[in-house]
Amino acid sequence: MRIFFLLVFLLLSSCTQNGGYAPSLSGDITAPPDALMSLSATAGDSSITLNWLAPDSGALASTYTVMRSQVSGSGYLNVGACVQVATLSCTDSSALNGTTYYYIVRANNILGSSPNSNEVSATPTNATSAPGSIYYSNSSPTYIFNAAITANTPNTIGGGPILSWSISPSLSAATGLDFSTSTGVISGTPTIMSDPGVNYTITATNSYGTSTVNMVIRVSVAGVAPTISYSGTYTYQAGQALSSPITPTLGGGTPTSCLSSPALPTGLVLNSTTCVISGTPTATAAQQLFTITASNSAGSANATVNVGVLAAGANNIVILGVGNFTTAACAVFNLTTRDAFGNSTDVSANTTFNLSGAGSNGDFYSDSGCTSSISSVDIASGNSSIAFYYRKTTTGSTSLLATLSSPVNPALGSASRNVTVAASTPAKYGVVVAATGTTISCNLVTINVLDSSDNAVNATSGLTVGLSGTGSAVFYSDAGCSASVSNLSISAGSNSGTRYMRKTSVGTSTLTASSVGMASGTGSITISVAPAQRVVFSTVATVPYASSTCQAYTLQSRDSLSNNASAVSADTTVNLSGVSDGSFYSNATCTAGNEITSATITNGTSSRVVYYLKPTSTAAVPGSNIVLTAAVTGWTPDATTSVSVSSGTAINLRTANAAVGIAVSTATAVATASKCLLTTVRAQDELNVLVPAANIGSSITADLSGGGAGAQFWSNSSCTTPITAVTINAGANTGNFYYSSTSTTSVVPITWTNGGLSGTGSSRNVTVTSGVPSRMTWTTTSSNFNINSCRTYTFNVRDPNTVTAIGTTVSSATDFDLTDGSDGIFYSTAGCSNPISTVQVASGAQAATFYYRKATATPPAATISVALQSPVNPPITTLTQALTVTNPTPVPDNILISAAPSSSLVATQSCSLLTLQSRNGTTPTNVTSNSTYTLSGTNGANFYYDSGCTAVASPTSLTILNATNSISGLYVKTANVGSVTISGTGSLTVNDLVLSYSAPPPTLLTLSGPILMNAGSTCGNYTITTQDAAGIDRNVSANTDITVASTGAAVVQFYSDAACTTALPSNQVTVNSGSSTANFYAKGNSAGSAEIQVSGTGLTSATYSVTIQ
Repeated sequence: MRIFFLLVFLLLSSCTQNGGYAPSLSGDITAPPDALMSLSATAGDSSITLNWLAPDSGALASTYTVMRSQVSGSGYLNVGACVQVATLSCTDSSALNGTTYYYIVRANNILGSSPNSNEVSATPTNATSAPGSIYYSNSSPTYIFNAAITANTPNTIGGGPILSWSISPSLSAATGLDFSTSTGVISGTPTIMSDPGVNYTITATNSYGTSTVNMVIRVSVAGVAPTISYSGTYTYQAGQALSSPITPTLGGGTPTSCLSSPALPTGLVLNSTTCVISGTPTATAAQQLFTITASNSAGSANATVNVGVLAAGANNIVILGVGNFTTAACAVFNLTTRDAFGNSTDVSANTTFNLSGAGSNGDFYSDSGCTSSISSVDIASGNSSIAFYYRKTTTGSTSLLATLSSPVNPALGSASRNVTVAASTPAKYGVVVAATGTTISCNLVTINVLDSSDNAVNATSGLTVGLSGTGSAVFYSDAGCSASVSNLSISAGSNSGTRYMRKTSVGTSTLTASSVGMASGTGSITISVAPAQRVVFSTVATVPYASSTCQAYTLQSRDSLSNNASAVSADTTVNLSGVSDGSFYSNATCTAGNEITSATITNGTSSRVVYYLKPTSTAAVPGSNIVLTAAVTGWTPDATTSVSVSSGTAINLRTANAAVGIAVSTATAVATASKCLLTTVRAQDELNVLVPAANIGSSITADLSGGGAGAQFWSNSSCTTPITAVTINAGANTGNFYYSSTSTTSVVPITWTNGGLSGTGSSRNVTVTSGVPSRMTWTTTSSNFNINSCRTYTFNVRDPNTVTAIGTTVSSATDFDLTDGSDGIFYSTAGCSNPISTVQVASGAQAATFYYRKATATPPAATISVALQSPVNPPITTLTQALTVTNPTPVPDNILISAAPSSSLVATQSCSLLTLQSRNGTTPTNVTSNSTYTLSGTNGANFYYDSGCTAVASPTSLTILNATNSISGLYVKTANVGSVTISGTGSLTVNDLVLSYSAPPPTLLTLSGPILMNAGSTCGNYTITTQDAAGIDRNVSANTDITVASTGAAVVQFYSDAACTTALPSNQVTVNSGSSTANFYAKGNSAGSAEIQVSGTGLTSATYSVTIQ
């Protein structure tokens, strides 16, 4: 059986040596495999291929495991892709160009693994790239004069193969040192002193570029005491390796020992011959001076270096955010905890910070809409930052301050951030006017352009501001209030303008400045009466009046514009003149002894009543005017009033009765008023004023005539007592007579004589008609109305008299046909519910009423005709009424809210213009008066005055102006995803508008993960997050490839697994559709600092600083 397995093994070995496979055999295996000694390595670009043969003796192997190290002979770790492979070759794709790796292979079977194979090494390179980073085994050498040095060998990290080396300045034979242009190795025995050292630049070159490194070579003499000095102050964090060593400046002889007093902080190492300090501090240490002593056989020298070690973790805070913004902005800030070196560092427990320094009209908030105010923020355990928001509604600068609510260890201190707040965009007007004025003052009014927070801001374009004021307020362009205006122009770049106003009535006036797209501003001024500067006759006697009557006149003190009564501040004398042969009196009866030539308006009052009597009419022509004058010294102008005084003597006989028509009288006795006409004759003076009855000392008789054929005059109202003259009795000033006629006439005068007076008589025109029904007139009618309205029509039957339109009754019921020549319908009831085609005037009546409605405006015109149904004698003429019907003016019954844009909206980005439209049903319909609606929104909706959604609207209202049907001017925006419902309140029902907002696409990348790794061992987990411009995590809509790269002195390799064994393909990681994060792993292969960069198409890249120790 043993021979059988040996034959099978030999057969398989011959196959696998040609690239076959090693089968897993379990039959009769009694020990692990022997070590194989056939391992070989072939370097490639970022890879090394290993090949081997199966062990040529011992137990059979079923699988093989490849292990590597960067140090020959130890430190081997599994190569992730080459563990338990069944083939006789494997490729390590995680190798870094320019790094030398040492490999061994172990053979495995069911009983264990073989000893290590032979060790092989290889260095992968990229033949098409420039050389990688260069470092030497001794990067800052100090050599002894005339003593052979240890060869100083270069190493490279990454890059392509090096074809040649060079050094500048050159190391010539005279220096005793040799520089190999093929290997870059420095060797030899220095023969020239260089203390301090010389800085050399060493360059590695290939066909694709170069790489350089600087080195200071110092050569000192043996037997000379060293010199030493340090510069700078060094502060480190416990647990974090020094990114670069603390290197002294050495002179004199080369040190053979270096000592520190006191001992350096734990973890820091002092090189015994170079006095270089390096390592990783592991415990805190106070900042202090350490004395370093450099010694050799010739002596020693001391130098001090200032070193301190802070505790690991966060030990300070900083406020990050914008420094300049406007009053409309809700500015975001991040409070971040950092370590001593400025790296963001998580806190180990929930930590509260108090916020202060908001300044006047400033406050802190928890939300991006600045609606929920706060006074502190919490950074949660395991986090390093928290966002907060700030708004200041007045301009100016302030310093925001964050301080710990309770002490923590290590102490975090406080942080401040200086901010400057400027005015936002124009949003409304402010009106500035004095609080008080007088009825004559011309008051300055300043109109200011303000942002939404009442800060002055320059207009971005020319503004035309409409001005209005309640009461009698009038605006003017000049300080004298002479040129009235109704608006003000404010040019672009200006933030104010001025006008003047005057109000001539007492009381408070509200002044308003307004324009489209801007919120109105108001100011108020209270007007009081100006001091008295003028006197007027505020009430005067009725003129003309007869002589010898005592008439009252009221004197009133007023302001200088004579607009308002103004109480005097001291007793004020009013001088009276122009009395002719009359006098002013202090009493209402004008009795002798009470004559005055002046009157006093007493302190605190504004009027005084005086009286005037002219005993006779002594003017050259009775009734001519006399001018009465009232004057106050120092006041202008004087007050005057004209007086016309009549003689009081009857001169003429007149009547106040107008021309009239009556019906003919067929009998001597007239029974109805319509046939018996009253005329009143009046005794009047030369001014045609009715003279006082007491002035008629004897009766006046005037003869009557005229009136046409059949005329008769009567003394009584029933026209039964005939007369031929009219008499005004003594002690009376009027007389009456009556007239009738038995014949119809056209217009004729009734006349009377002057009754023996010195003046004239007069006459009155009259028309006599038949009194028989012959025509009709409308007493209630309509000519223009809306369709479907029920209209009332009433007509009267008349006789032919067109002067007085005497109604005449019909002797029997009379029917009239109703037509309109169109599609209207006649009705007998006021609700237009009982159709008719005829209407009847009842017997003994003279009027009838019907109702009419037209249902369409096609055609709009019609003519109503009322015509006798059956002939009568005399005939009654047809009555017509032309009319026009129109469709009723629609009245709005609802409000539509629309938005532009209204679709494809994105939270935090879309700013939509809102428009209100008044409608009747679905038809746009003008409002009949200004109509204001206040808007509100759900899901974080905010309203603004500008298209950039920066000027916050307050109030959130829009006004549809009279005779229009729409208004725009507010914009809406939200930071939240989902539906937003815009609602409104006002006089009409407002239809809600629902807008849908999607999440904004991510625009930037962030990276988080460890900032400190141990070279070659730490496998750090890093998270890429996609965010929008506001720093909110946002999912990608499609698989998105993110490229990972690194720069800096330290070499970082990227992996897809947590063990850092599988290289990240193409150094790319994918954020899957519908997600916002992706992870990768990184390992540092050499000490130093590096910047990890992540980038993707259309996304702002992120850079993350790491330190490899």
